[in-house]
Amino acid sequence: MTQILLQPAASEKSLKHFSETIQQKVPQNILGEFLSKEELHQVQKIYGENSVPVWGVTKSADLSNKRQWNKVKKGDVALFAGKTIYSSGVVTLKLHNIDLAKELWPKTEHPFEYIYFLDNIIQQDISKKELNSHIGYSIANPIQKFTVLDSETSQVLLEEYGYFNSTNVSDFSRDFMTLERKPLVRYEKYSRKEVHDIFDPYTKFTPQTGTWGIRGIIPLKETPSDFVLFVTYGKKEAHHTFDEEININGLMNWQSQPKQKLSSKTVKKLIDHDHEKGNIYLLLRTDGNDPRYIYMGKLAYVEHDPTKEEPVYFKWQIIDWDLDRASLLGIELVDEISDLTIVHDSLVQELTLVPPPPDKKRNKKGENSFRGRKVDFLQTNAKNKIVGDLGEKLVVQYEKDKLVEAGRPDLADDVEHSSDLIGDGLGYDIKSYTPDGEVKYIEVKTTVGDVHTPYYLTLREVLFSQEKKDNYYLYRVYNINNKPEFCIYQGSLAEQLNMEPVQYKVYP
Repeated sequence: MTQILLQPAASEKSLKHFSETIQQKVPQNILGEFLSKEELHQVQKIYGENSVPVWGVTKSADLSNKRQWNKVKKGDVALFAGKTIYSSGVVTLKLHNIDLAKELWPKTEHPFEYIYFLDNIIQQDISKKELNSHIGYSIANPIQKFTVLDSETSQVLLEEYGYFNSTNVSDFSRDFMTLERKPLVRYEKYSRKEVHDIFDPYTKFTPQTGTWGIRGIIPLKETPSDFVLFVTYGKKEAHHTFDEEININGLMNWQSQPKQKLSSKTVKKLIDHDHEKGNIYLLLRTDGNDPRYIYMGKLAYVEHDPTKEEPVYFKWQIIDWDLDRASLLGIELVDEISDLTIVHDSLVQELTLVPPPPDKKRNKKGENSFRGRKVDFLQTNAKNKIVGDLGEKLVVQYEKDKLVEAGRPDLADDVEHSSDLIGDGLGYDIKSYTPDGEVKYIEVKTTVGDVHTPYYLTLREVLFSQEKKDNYYLYRVYNINNKPEFCIYQGSLAEQLNMEPVQYKVYP
């Protein structure tokens, strides 16, 4: 499994060495003077006749560097740390050679004799504070010692930042000329290499290591909002057994990597994923004796459990689900899978009125911020109705209580739960009154998530808010399962809210 090497290289001397032996690389005629024939043959096999990026570490007085270097293996990713993580590279070979170290890095008190060669050098700009937060280090940790992270922690960073394990570009270019790429066909079986060759053919595939050889979820370089998701039933990792299953309606429970938190970059992207704008391709492996994966189709985010992390629990819907085909493939299906967020249908809660949040416009690039996106698939329809009904009942009670407090019990008796009495489609849910007797048309939008969770408005609701803007109110209820709060928007909704069209009616 790929490991991450934290390589401090912040001093003026270190940066000079980085420029000379990593960026400018070391010619093989210099290496040939200090390597054995077998070692030089290995170098030529990897790099052809090209120059080689080379780095080394000292033995260190306590031998800690040597012990860490002994853990390094081919395919590991080295991160170079200065003020930020400013570069990365993939390890191709390592060797202990004092004479070569003295040639490459002269005038050093202790020779950088524990050497490793690199490929795929990529410029990075990752704050150490951010990186430390992902691996459990102190935020202020300056990364002062050469360290090889354990496989579990390394996997967290690989998931977060999407390093690509490609080596030997010249050799790979020759391989690609003869590469036979299978098309991606639903319900067909594919090896990891075949999936790699479809989505990322311009990098080298290494079995059992790197991005495509082992990772569960892989962001695609060409289309950053797209992912490939490999799922293996019954997989165990870091003392965690993944409890993943699909029900007869195509809903799937899935867990992230064991060390990932709700704040992890990849987790945020998955929660914010919009299946109408990006794709998540599901490759499912159910037979422990068959290394291939079945391509099941694309996924849509349904929900996640906001109370659990390490791992984070998700629910997905397989789009265009075909029960008959899934049954023919022998995939074990369950009748139902439990909700990740339970809706408590109770009126014991009290609503708390708070100001509306600041208007959060889209950034200059037009990207979405991290927000949960609920999708109305199958059983979530029923749950969403429970959520909506509960929010409306709480608002009805709130309106009645406020009118009684204002000395208008007569008007409190006239508060009408219109959507319950007449049905949906009115453009509002509740008809209430101000203490002065003016009518209030109230639309209620309720979510389990926080105030930033998106919700849907119908065209009728928007138009009605324009027609009745002097008497129209939107009550935005959220955190319905915890300590429910709400804020109020009065008037035309189109003039106040940042709305995004998600469907169009087209006239030929």
